[in-house]
Amino acid sequence: MSEFADLYDRFLAAYEDASVKIPCCGLKFVKEDEPDLDREFSASPTWMESFPRSLASCGFSYKASKGGWTLKVTARNIGCPAGALSLGLVRPDATASFSGGCYVKTMAQPATPADFTSGFVYAPQQSGHPEFSLFGHDDCGRYETVEAARRAIAAMPVIPDPIRIVYYYHPTLSQVAVEPDLIHLYCTPLQAMRMIQGYAYRTGERFEMSCIGIRGVSCDMTSWPYVTGRLNGTFLCLGARGISGWEEEYVGFGMPFAIFRQVVDGMERSKRGFPYKIFPKMTDEIWPEGPGQ
Repeated sequence: MSEFADLYDRFLAAYEDASVKIPCCGLKFVKEDEPDLDREFSASPTWMESFPRSLASCGFSYKASKGGWTLKVTARNIGCPAGALSLGLVRPDATASFSGGCYVKTMAQPATPADFTSGFVYAPQQSGHPEFSLFGHDDCGRYETVEAARRAIAAMPVIPDPIRIVYYYHPTLSQVAVEPDLIHLYCTPLQAMRMIQGYAYRTGERFEMSCIGIRGVSCDMTSWPYVTGRLNGTFLCLGARGISGWEEEYVGFGMPFAIFRQVVDGMERSKRGFPYKIFPKMTDEIWPEGPGQ
């Protein structure tokens, strides 16, 4: 068993509740001057080298985390220019066409990575580029002004290393022994609370989360932890929810593999102080009866 698979099993076991199911995948980055890892990853029975441009980065994470697929992502098959930017697969000023991509197929004209960087896509009407609207003439954009869009984009880190390939793979179904660079986890708020308790157990360090409702998987869960070396969380975004299908109960977390080791260790050590089974679970009763009702 790989260390990734072992840590994931220990992570789930630390909840002490067999009903806990947490989608998870690892990401392995291959830089431009490094050889590919196809031989290692093709050992997986769920190996699929390529998808057409039908998946954004959040879609690849979905397929690997929930479906168990082992996927190879490049600038040629990723469907979202913003995701390609975040992952370091293209440069911010790239003008390569993403025609047919999942995120641009509703646009009158497919946007390029440079169009995203300029803020045109996130403020299409305001920037004089209605051809990039996702929802027709009434689309107000993701930000009220071009300036607001550019401010938001400037705070979204991209992976600075030129990346050639990103492999997404499930810890237990992939049968791959490669150590991931990053981990994606998708939790309910209750599961996330318990995870953060374990993360903070040994050091008392607070968890600080940075997100903005855009590029939830590609930036918040991927480029942010890659650049900072820290755990980060997100409520996901328009693309993850509306295109890739991540359901409403999930919040997402991305972290370097070394942080995942810390999380698992902390959760195991803290079980007697945070018994997960005493925490109330989701119920159909939204408003419990109060006094006099």
